[in-house]
Amino acid sequence: MTRQRLTTATAAIMVTGLVTVGASPAFADSPVTPEVRIKSAQVVGDTNSTASVKKGVTAGLTALVACYKKDQATHIGEVGELAMSVRIVPSGKVTTIRVVRSGINADLRKCVFKTIKGWRFAGWKAKVRQFASVELVFQLAGKKPKRATVRGGVPARLVAGPLLARLPALLKTCLKGAVLKKRRWPPKLSLIVDYDGTVQTATVSGRLPRRTIRKCLVDRVKLWDFPPPDNGHRTWVYWPLVSGPVTSKATTMDGISKAP
Repeated sequence: MTRQRLTTATAAIMVTGLVTVGASPAFADSPVTPEVRIKSAQVVGDTNSTASVKKGVTAGLTALVACYKKDQATHIGEVGELAMSVRIVPSGKVTTIRVVRSGINADLRKCVFKTIKGWRFAGWKAKVRQFASVELVFQLAGKKPKRATVRGGVPARLVAGPLLARLPALLKTCLKGAVLKKRRWPPKLSLIVDYDGTVQTATVSGRLPRRTIRKCLVDRVKLWDFPPPDNGHRTWVYWPLVSGPVTSKATTMDGISKAP
């Protein structure tokens, strides 16, 4: 993977539907920010056309972020890459888009295609069409809790975003009414994210109300993915599942509390 200056457009959304009870959680209403990043945009063998394509894609990022933000309502926490071959005629109009590689859902891809087909790139004098290679990364950014540790290829904020977005639904599914208590050995999620963004290993340490909860958490977390790091390095994640001081009311994660 090549290293390059990254262009990013953002639009902040808030994690909603959180219930806070008892001690103040460290990350109540933590913002999760959808971002669309240009990984590459070029026309092979044509410097002038490449400059035009990069400028056009950069100008259109805000519209792509709007697609991504809307998609988060139904595909919470999704991240992924989209590589395309975009056919552009000399007038600068986009005529066809071919998927080279896709790691996003069909609804988001449809919105992205519709948006890109409305773009107009700067035209050129040569009467030949161009095929631009465009790679986009759809990622979520968030603030890492102080007691969490992230080291390796994926930046901490791009690990925190998907985790903050996904954990509420995951805990609701696996806990089934039980609560995680801040005991002597509080539960913690440990992950190794591989070079392609997939979860290589997942474990949950600490005490849990039931044995089946651990298996439920691990089985589902192993299906997650994160934005692939540009340097190709693995990422180690250690994420606490409880927050706040020990009280009679248990907390379920940074930003979420639930009464027993």
